[in-house]
Amino acid sequence: MGPPAWAVHLPAGMDPGGVDLLAEESLPSAWRRRAEEAPDRPALWSAGPGWLTRGALERASRRVAGRFHRAGLAPGDRVLCSAASSMELVVDLRERQHGRGGPQPSGHKVL
Repeated sequence: MGPPAWAVHLPAGMDPGGVDLLAEESLPSAWRRRAEEAPDRPALWSAGPGWLTRGALERASRRVAGRFHRAGLAPGDRVLCSAASSMELVVDLRERQHGRGGPQPSGHKVL
């Protein structure tokens, strides 16, 4: 049996056998912990800018969270996420986890 379908999203050379998707308490805590442990490791690939590191993803999502907070959004508020699959969409979805709100996808493909 070959590697799982999601293995295509891992950085080159990373063994999917060493990844336990159910080991964490939650996705936000897993991302936060990994960013703290190895901020310079790759987290997200996009054809335009290339790799975004774990630390850069964490910082970018916190900047977006700050903008939403300053605009008056509070934990639990809903935000409609409508965008093509992109690095910006991942940052926005990650931001909603910082703000303790859930993303509200608009119904088309979301990462």
